[in-house]
Amino acid sequence: MTLVSPMYQNPYAGFPLNSGSQGQMRPSLPALPIGLGSPVASVASPASYYSFLPSRQKAPYRFAVMGDAGTGDLNQALVARQMSFWHQVMPYNSVMVLGDNVYKNGEPALFPERITRPYQDLQRQGVRFFPVLGNHDVKKGFGDWQLAYWGVPPFYNFKLGPPGFEVEFWAIDTNLLIPQSILEGQGNPALARQKAACQMAWLTQSLAQSTASMKVVYGHHPMASTGANTKSGRAFEQQLVASQLGPLFSRYGVDLYMAGHEHHYEKPALVSGTYHLVSGAGGKVDSAKRGGPEGNGLMKQLHFMLFEITSQGLTYRTISSDGKFIDCGKIPRKGMPGAQLYAYA
Repeated sequence: MTLVSPMYQNPYAGFPLNSGSQGQMRPSLPALPIGLGSPVASVASPASYYSFLPSRQKAPYRFAVMGDAGTGDLNQALVARQMSFWHQVMPYNSVMVLGDNVYKNGEPALFPERITRPYQDLQRQGVRFFPVLGNHDVKKGFGDWQLAYWGVPPFYNFKLGPPGFEVEFWAIDTNLLIPQSILEGQGNPALARQKAACQMAWLTQSLAQSTASMKVVYGHHPMASTGANTKSGRAFEQQLVASQLGPLFSRYGVDLYMAGHEHHYEKPALVSGTYHLVSGAGGKVDSAKRGGPEGNGLMKQLHFMLFEITSQGLTYRTISSDGKFIDCGKIPRKGMPGAQLYAYA
C-alpha cells in the first residue's frame, strides 16, 4: 500500500535536529509496521496468539489514545504515570498520539523532554507510538523535524487486531486541511500545498481499497466539538475539516474519527454514520470559560483513553490523571446494535 505520493520528498530527511544526529535524538523504538498489515504478522500461529479475553500476556488488540500532552510539566507527567500503571494492569502495545506533542512552538530542543522522557518506561517495554502533528507542532515550521524524530512519514496507515477482526488506522495531518495553518505554520507553503494534495489523494485511495473490518481515522483538529462555540476561529476550522473529510468518511464507511485540539474530553457521538471523539487533555485542561460547560459527555479532566478491539467492535475506558474511570463505552462494528455509551461521574 502506497503511503505517500512519490511526488512528495521530505526536505528535512537526514537533517540534524540539533548538535547531535537524528539517530541520537530519536527514541529507540521498534520498526513501525506502517502500511504492512498487522504488527504481529510474524507470529507463527496468530489464531492461538490472539484472544478476546483479558490477558496480561495477550495485548496486541489493545491500544491507548492521548492528545495535547506536550507541556513538559506535572500535568503531562501525571497522565504518563497513569499510562504506565495501566499498561501493567491491562497491557497495550500501541499509543495513538493526537498532536500538540511539543508546546508551545514545536521546538526541536524540547523533543527529548516532551516526547521521549515522559513515556520512556512504555518505550522500553516495546510500546509503539503513532503520532500526528498538531497546530503547535508546526507553528514555527518544525513539523517535519518532529516527524523525523518519531520516525514516521507525514501521513500513514497501519492495522491492529486479530485476523478477521482487524482495525485499520489512518494517521493524517489536519494542519494541511486549513489554509491559514499552511501559511503560518509550514516552512514552505508551496511544498505544504503539494503535501496536502498528496494526503487527500492517498487517503481517498487507501480508504477505498481497505478491506478492514473497521476503519479509524485520527488527526489533530475535530470535525465537530463544543470548542466551536467558545474559541475564536474554531467553528471555521471545524467546517474546513468536516467539508473535506466528511464526504470521504460517509462514502467509505469510516467507523471512528479521533481528534484532540480542545483541551477536554468529549465522549464519542455518532454523526452521519461516523463516531467522533475529542481527547485533548493529555497535558492541558480548558478553563471554565473555554470549551463550553461540563456535562452532556464533556469533561474537563486530564486523561488518556484505553481501547480494546473485540469481535463486537471497540470498547474504551477514559482514565483520569488520578486513575479513575471517567467514561466507558463501545463503538460497535457496522451492522451491529447501537453503542452502549455510559459514564461514571
